[in-house]
Amino acid sequence: MTKCVKPLVLIKTITLTLKEFISSHIDFLNEQIEVVQQEINELTAQSEMREKVNLLTSIPGIGQQTALMILTLLPEIASSENKSLAALVGVAPFNRDSGKFRGKRFIQGGRKTLRKALYMAAVAAVRWNKPLADFYHRLRAKGKCRKVAIVAVMHKLVAIVSSVYKRKSPWVENLA
Repeated sequence: MTKCVKPLVLIKTITLTLKEFISSHIDFLNEQIEVVQQEINELTAQSEMREKVNLLTSIPGIGQQTALMILTLLPEIASSENKSLAALVGVAPFNRDSGKFRGKRFIQGGRKTLRKALYMAAVAAVRWNKPLADFYHRLRAKGKCRKVAIVAVMHKLVAIVSSVYKRKSPWVENLA
């Protein structure tokens, strides 16, 4: 293991005092996480924020944490089109064409933290959201790689989130 903190179990020469110190520090950090989580829950309980979170969590695959990340890291959700939102998140494909040359399509840029959250939401959506699962399996049947299909699901998820947010009505499976 290079330049990494070795897990406590792998360190054989650690003293009991040091082990207790590290354990108490981990307990302290867990308590701090609980305090911050409780504050987030209190702020979310405010009526306007609660309504927005409830709207977004009605979409299978989007949990409370992801909904809060979308609302805080993507304030343009109310005023932007789906294409620009996908570009802001970093899931819109860009082409590298020039004249008659047709280059490879790729995704780049965007808000990294939000893209990571949407990746996990897309993985959950493939399991629990039937229309998105069908879309994913259709892409896989066409020979697309797993991650390419997941990014396509992320792109579709951005469009669904935008639609639910702008319509101010919960997600309905038949409309997806």
